[in-house]
Amino acid sequence: MYSNNAHGSGMEELFQLKSENLDHLLPRIKRNLMLPKEKSQMSALEQLTVLLKSQVHAIRSSVFTKLIKFDIISTLCDVLKTFREPLITPALECLALASEHQEFYESQVAAEAVSSLLRLAHYVGMSTDVEICPSLEKLLRAIRDILFNAKKLGIDVDNVCAINQIFSFIKETSQRCLSYVSRFTIIDVLNVVLEYVTLDGCENEDERLIIDVCNESIKSMKDILEHDYEEEYASTNAIVGLCCLCASSIR
Repeated sequence: MYSNNAHGSGMEELFQLKSENLDHLLPRIKRNLMLPKEKSQMSALEQLTVLLKSQVHAIRSSVFTKLIKFDIISTLCDVLKTFREPLITPALECLALASEHQEFYESQVAAEAVSSLLRLAHYVGMSTDVEICPSLEKLLRAIRDILFNAKKLGIDVDNVCAINQIFSFIKETSQRCLSYVSRFTIIDVLNVVLEYVTLDGCENEDERLIIDVCNESIKSMKDILEHDYEEEYASTNAIVGLCCLCASSIR
């Protein structure tokens, strides 16, 4: 049935897979991810995506534990560190699927993933290549989704990332010319991390950073309302973002 698939027998094997065969397949996927050949890496990412989307309960219940066992998430992070654009989107999709599960947060892999995403986002933000700008939006969404899923699963976000590192990243990123989507995604991230912040009134560097980021984000939403009010999508989301941000700031 799948003989015409671009990856032939490898993909066919996935559809015939039983959970006990994961110990054979996942190390092979990992080896292909570590190869310098982009074609091999793309094939491995596609296979991994199929596994993570599997509707077979026995496979889904096993695959996430074994992803940790075989250190696949760390290998995905290494793929992101190569800064190779064709690999970024499928690698991010795999991370997004993995982050929906408790096992993703029960070791240091979630923190490693966020750290890799922040590093890659910094690189993308510093680049003058306009063709990679869409990747910044993808990275922002990936960071947001990991933090959202952590919160949804009852995981303390400050166990997933260094909160001050997130604020520093937002401050740096907000200084660039960003799309509406990126600006709204930053507000989403900010609303999550603000729940883990307590200001004690001390005039220290960390507090000034948090206050500066909040002020700049509020200005960003007000700027959209003042100059792009005729665009319903932008103005509506700016109002929601402004309200949520103000509510988070006074909690």
